[in-house]
Amino acid sequence: MNIFSKYLIFLLIFLIFGWYCFLMATPINLTNSDIGRHLKNGELVLEGNKQVMTTSFYSYTNPTVRTINHHWATGVLFFWINKLSGFSGISIVYLILSLIIFGFSFILARQYSNNFLTIILSLLIIPILVTRTEVRPEVFSYLFSILFIYILLNYRQGRISYKTLFLLPILQILWVNLHVFFFLGPLIVLAFWLEELILPSSKKKPKILSTWRITLASNRQKYGIIFIICYLAQFVNPFFYKGVWHPFYYMVTNYGYKIIENQSIWFMDRYFGTQGYLFFKIIFLVALLSFLYALIFNKKRFSLALFFLMLGFSFMAWIMNRNISLFGFFALPVIAFNIGGSVFYFKKISKQLQSIVLNIIFLIIILCLLVGNYNLIKQHNFGIGLMSINNASIDFWNKNNLKGPIFNNYDVGGYLIYHLYPIEKVFVDNRPASYPNKFFQDTYIPMQSDEATWQAKLSLYDFNSIFFFRRDITPWAQKFLISRINDSQWAPVFVDSNIIIFLRKNNLNKKVIDKYEIPQSNFKITYN
Repeated sequence: MNIFSKYLIFLLIFLIFGWYCFLMATPINLTNSDIGRHLKNGELVLEGNKQVMTTSFYSYTNPTVRTINHHWATGVLFFWINKLSGFSGISIVYLILSLIIFGFSFILARQYSNNFLTIILSLLIIPILVTRTEVRPEVFSYLFSILFIYILLNYRQGRISYKTLFLLPILQILWVNLHVFFFLGPLIVLAFWLEELILPSSKKKPKILSTWRITLASNRQKYGIIFIICYLAQFVNPFFYKGVWHPFYYMVTNYGYKIIENQSIWFMDRYFGTQGYLFFKIIFLVALLSFLYALIFNKKRFSLALFFLMLGFSFMAWIMNRNISLFGFFALPVIAFNIGGSVFYFKKISKQLQSIVLNIIFLIIILCLLVGNYNLIKQHNFGIGLMSINNASIDFWNKNNLKGPIFNNYDVGGYLIYHLYPIEKVFVDNRPASYPNKFFQDTYIPMQSDEATWQAKLSLYDFNSIFFFRRDITPWAQKFLISRINDSQWAPVFVDSNIIIFLRKNNLNKKVIDKYEIPQSNFKITYN
């Protein structure tokens, strides 16, 4: 390949990574994200607080409910980063981790295909990789998943030694303390072990049958040993066996409160339309067809292990839209692996034709960037660190020395935990597993949708203030806000793009209400 082509390849790869980096760089909206609670978790863990590991003690409504804090180590890590370099540091570290994950996925794809196929696939897959730009502990599940696949696939292809596989249990120990999807580690190893049991890698049968059996048994044992060690490594967590089995309980439990990120693709299509998940469906179909292609035209590349993993990651994405990015990081190298060994033989065509093909591909990529990803550019909010004026509501709270008990909605719980704990506790926060099903069904939702229930709970908890994420799109939340605006017992005293604060009309709040009450005429009901 000539020098021009090499520079063109370098430029395209640079543009792809730059494009991904640009889309992943979004400012942190602390008001409705989990990061505030994670930071407080990390602070309290370092102080030796044991309750933060096992109870819902941030809440005054359900402080003794037993739970398991799987991501406690992520909280510690985020807390250290925040202490050293603030929210900008957290954004930068998260962005670096994301680039590393994408880098491993890209390298795997390139390793088993070629630059141009990898670049084209990356361009198609990036829109589903950037569906999760919020700083979350799940970034470590993305990282460890791709590392497991990278190591195991390269071992399968004879690129690395068996000793390298013993890195996996070490990664597993880190994983089990960083994010709840740690169980994927042993399952990924299991997929490769099952492939070896079903289709042994030793194709040539030696003359002595006993030697052949010993060779196969030894190869199977290697995967089996790594699987067992990885499985046992999961128990290296503060909760021992409870920590290992709790994720399965966590995923099948009905919390009584629908979390948008945990809904299936079918649910999201029904309520929000099909266009938002078009790229995912295209990539899913391409991934399936790539296995069919490998089975028919590229049999040496067909891998049962990757097929098993494809089924698993696809299932996770279809039943929980939060897993679409995880699927995308896997799909990129898998599609390239399946079809990369038998297409795009540029070396077999003339240099003149190579240049024509390269220029056509370059134009196609530019068109895809301009047309296919237009909505990503249009909707993207570029930046790092904390979103501007994100703390205006809490500054107002502290400046006026406001008091609880606070009634807050689900979304804003982590924000209040970060800023107000231990002075104030929350009514609820965005950990559905830490609250009983009955609490959401019989208390939280009816309080917002039924006036009689609200009045009964008002008498029970004696709320002094309401701190609400006003972009809560649930039907009960909007009904509740309308009711409070028209409620003579409450006065809105603060509102911005995210938060609205109401104070109860009493002597404690009289001075603040007299100074800051927002007239009812300033509010209006809009219909979408």
